[in-house]
Amino acid sequence: MKQEPVREASIAVLDLRDCEREYLPTAPEGVHFYLSRPRLRELLEVEGDSGEFDLDVSTGRDDAELHGLALLFLPMLNGQVPAEAIYLGHLAMAVSWHVLTRYAGKQTVARVNAERLSPTRTRRAKELLSMMPANGFTIEAIAAECGLPPARFAKAFERTSGMHPMKWARSQRIELSKNRLFTTKLSLTEVAFECGFADQSHFTRSFAAATGVTPAAWRQARRGL
Repeated sequence: MKQEPVREASIAVLDLRDCEREYLPTAPEGVHFYLSRPRLRELLEVEGDSGEFDLDVSTGRDDAELHGLALLFLPMLNGQVPAEAIYLGHLAMAVSWHVLTRYAGKQTVARVNAERLSPTRTRRAKELLSMMPANGFTIEAIAAECGLPPARFAKAFERTSGMHPMKWARSQRIELSKNRLFTTKLSLTEVAFECGFADQSHFTRSFAAATGVTPAAWRQARRGL
């Protein structure tokens, strides 16, 4: 392939069906996304679309929006923050819909955007979300519990609860951990387990990111220990 200088926020879309040999990206300062055609068709079908699409695969254009989404992945790729499955799922969905909207001319359907969860489904979803990732559930599994495809579930949950499932789950785990830190003498490892964090390290990083202090410092300040 012809090599061109890579500008910040530039994008090149490559259709792998057009490659006669293996493709190995060589740009040292780039983020590469692989978008599966079956997955993109599934997203469109959830929105009531036929699922058929063609992408404009021309190269050398700029895309500030996709560049911004790519930057959101970097803290997880370099280990600064934990790579939570639910957060990655939302970012991947955002990338997919951006590509479909900008490069395939697709739009979402209004009737799906107005969908809400029933009280029973909302309670079940919150019960499972509050204990991720320790309970082993993925956003796809929780959506299935509610009888909805993942894309529709995320939108319906946000309309019902006022925030994305990922954001709600994070806030609930942090609030629950504050209660356990203040009212019990459990170790940080035990609090992390009870509140749905993968381990103490994951708990400490997430708590500090949300509050600005570590769990141990927060407990000491609130309890005067």
